[in-house]
Amino acid sequence: MGSSRSSNDPFSFARGGGKRIVNFTVTDGCNASCVYCSFHRNRNPRIVSLPEARAAIDFLVENEVGVLSLTGGEPFLNPDLPDMVGYAKERGLIVLTGTNGTMLDDGRLRALRDAGLDAMWVSCESDDAETFEENRGVPGLDAMVREGVRACRRLGLNIFCIALINGSMGDVPAFASRLADMGFASVKFDYPMSFPLQSTYMGWSDSPLLRLSGGEMERTIRQVLDLKRARGRGAIRVINPVQGLLGAIEHYHGRRPEFRCTAGEKVLYLDTHLRFFRCPALPDVLGEVGGGLRLGAIDCERCYYQGVRDFDAFYYMLSRFEEGMGHLLSGRLGRALRLLEPRVGLALADAWDIRNSGLV
Repeated sequence: MGSSRSSNDPFSFARGGGKRIVNFTVTDGCNASCVYCSFHRNRNPRIVSLPEARAAIDFLVENEVGVLSLTGGEPFLNPDLPDMVGYAKERGLIVLTGTNGTMLDDGRLRALRDAGLDAMWVSCESDDAETFEENRGVPGLDAMVREGVRACRRLGLNIFCIALINGSMGDVPAFASRLADMGFASVKFDYPMSFPLQSTYMGWSDSPLLRLSGGEMERTIRQVLDLKRARGRGAIRVINPVQGLLGAIEHYHGRRPEFRCTAGEKVLYLDTHLRFFRCPALPDVLGEVGGGLRLGAIDCERCYYQGVRDFDAFYYMLSRFEEGMGHLLSGRLGRALRLLEPRVGLALADAWDIRNSGLV
């Protein structure tokens, strides 16, 4: 269907002119019972069919989407997942998916590799095996993930860890050492969603593990930033862009981050009923597959959803660049130069960081 490795960077959309990102839930069921989310409470899970997914992918291409994240629930519960990846690759999209690690057998992994999957995440967020398995409700999960990571390496699949910041993570350097011991070379830290989301997305929980204070969040994120800077000294690679992490510190202290949220304009959520939401946290339905899309960002600081906020600086840089080029082409040099403010430099550095967060 496609090449086994079209990119070594899960965020290589930075090369593509900043096309939109869509997070598409291909099933809202799950085979684990994590304390971090509510998908396991869904008694009537839905699985998106392959014809539905193909129609959705065609619609995404028509609406200038460049990156597709096939998520869940547990995406591996959808038997058509490799075919969805293959079709999305045929249509020219960068495609990611991920898993809780319970279904990482060679057959599925080979199918995803052969379909051309760009990168895959596996979740891990506790600093010891016993806590990890208890919080996810899956005995033996630690060994499953370790073997799955080894299988991905053998097969040449790009794999990274997604680690939800929570009260069971503990010291970040020690946690990073655990990830390296499990076979991971790269990690992306996610931010806790501890209040009921108003879309159909169930990736939230009222667990005390997610109710961290602004000070606790800042201490953890500062350690993540230190870990990111230590990459040249052999540490695990942190994929999060610096500006995304700094914005999270501001948000969890109740302050406005430097860059506005681009949900509903550049990043969208697509649910199993093929409805587009502005973002997982809000009830706003912007359209559905096959219909019109009412795109546009709003001034909202309700949450700090990593699937959007980590890319805010990147999109800010692109908008300023486009505006500046318009002035330049119209002969308005002064206006073009005024757009080169310090924040553009910071955003440009983050865009470069996203572009070069290759998985080792």
